[in-house]
Amino acid sequence: MELSTVAHVLNATEAEVREWLDRADNFLRARLYDEGIEPSDIGQLSYIASAPSLDELDMESGLDEALENESQ
Repeated sequence: MELSTVAHVLNATEAEVREWLDRADNFLRARLYDEGIEPSDIGQLSYIASAPSLDELDMESGLDEALENESQ
């Protein structure tokens, strides 16, 4: 979607939408870095090299359940 369309739909300015997107991008980059996923040499995230094992995913499912229960 065009930035102007998003701003219109959200009843916000384009500058506000850009700021929200920048914050989201920074949050995701920090979260991925915390998980050991860092940008590769070509500027893309190296998801495959740092993908969690099945055991790690099982451990995270407990966190997902706790967060889901908290939101209810």
